[in-house]
Amino acid sequence: MDINPVRFQSEQSDRAALRVPVPVDVFQLQTTVGTVFTARADADFQIENLVAVNVTGTIDYVTIYLVPSGGTAGVANTIVYQKEVPAKGGITIFDKENVGLVQPGMTLEALCGVNDAVNIYGHGYDYQGIYS
Repeated sequence: MDINPVRFQSEQSDRAALRVPVPVDVFQLQTTVGTVFTARADADFQIENLVAVNVTGTIDYVTIYLVPSGGTAGVANTIVYQKEVPAKGGITIFDKENVGLVQPGMTLEALCGVNDAVNIYGHGYDYQGIYS
């Protein structure tokens, strides 16, 4: 019995369709916690790149939280605590060697020391379904 390889392949999900690129839009941090990104309810989000940039002439800091769905930012879910961001400079939070994983429904939240001093942005991929 012959198996039609074309038919077999058409019944599999295309892996590219399971990995969807998504930007983390520029978010201007405040001295109170704000939501930078919310993961979809049906997909994991892998942060490939996340950068914090200080737009002022004074050193500032950034604190970042990975908050479970329905939770609040606090000590228990802090992933970066008061990391210094140089004046007119930036820092990398996540990159190719150090990716972050945001589970479905979780939020990435952050604050800085001076309102409107630090912008945060990046990109990543939604992973949906079984990906191997």
